[in-house]
Amino acid sequence: MLDTSRHFLPLSFLRSQIDAMELVKLNVLHIHISDAQSVPLNVPEFPRIASHAAYDPAATYTAADLAALAQYATQRGVLLLPEIDLPGHAFQFEAAYANLTANCPSLSGNINNVPLSPVSEIGGFLQRVLNATIGVALSAAPEADSSVDGPDASWVHLGGDEVVDYCWKDDAAVVAWMRARGWSQDDTGKLYQWFLERGWEAASVPHRRHAIHWQDAFDAGAVLPEGSVIQVWRGEGSDQELASVLASGTPALLSNSDRWYLNCGDNPTCSYASWQSVYENEPFPANSTVPVNDRHLLLGGEAVLFGEYAGWRTAGA
Repeated sequence: MLDTSRHFLPLSFLRSQIDAMELVKLNVLHIHISDAQSVPLNVPEFPRIASHAAYDPAATYTAADLAALAQYATQRGVLLLPEIDLPGHAFQFEAAYANLTANCPSLSGNINNVPLSPVSEIGGFLQRVLNATIGVALSAAPEADSSVDGPDASWVHLGGDEVVDYCWKDDAAVVAWMRARGWSQDDTGKLYQWFLERGWEAASVPHRRHAIHWQDAFDAGAVLPEGSVIQVWRGEGSDQELASVLASGTPALLSNSDRWYLNCGDNPTCSYASWQSVYENEPFPANSTVPVNDRHLLLGGEAVLFGEYAGWRTAGA
């Protein structure tokens, strides 16, 4: 996984990563396209995303860019997995259009934690923005009914991680919206589920995609549609978490942050992992608590590189 939000990654750089993946037989490139810092997409129906939510209109991907990148990747045995993270990690959507994110001044020092707001749902505006944004992102993935083998081609990553629900509670407009639906301000679990459903609608109509979510969706007790996949990422206790996800019959990916988060070390919130520990990481070690009969539901593993403390360089720089 590469993060194109914290630092915009040019197409030439992404192609070089695909070339390297072909050499070592890695077969899926997960692109974490959007986050709090930028939404680097050119969405024709909503041009302010490129002009206001990206670092610069030139630092964006068009649908044609992503389609060409997908073709380049599939020719080398690599599938692209685009991610639009929601409802958390959404701060820059507000820079494009008012009322798309919750208003919680207490989080002004950490924009990573600002989630989408349901208030812009009135008149269907929020759903139209999500439909258009996710639609452009899905240009990076083959059509679900294409000749590409395997389930990968029918997936899209819709995030779901690190949603700070007290931000919703701090926003009077969000609380009023919830109460209008007969919910209390403490029913943030229902609001989280509502947002996941907005993402599924955008991804499944007309794109017919199944969602991958970070493990937070599972931990929150969200009701997930058939075909969903959970990506387990929390390092400590990942074996127990993986056991719980697989025991529920839900397919999973493993990205335990104590081994396979490549940004750790540079990122002060987590510790550096040696190359030996990265290489030796096993999803089912000898002391694993995951029953043997559930292990077939683990679809694979993924190394993750979030970009707050990692940029890119051209060759020789």
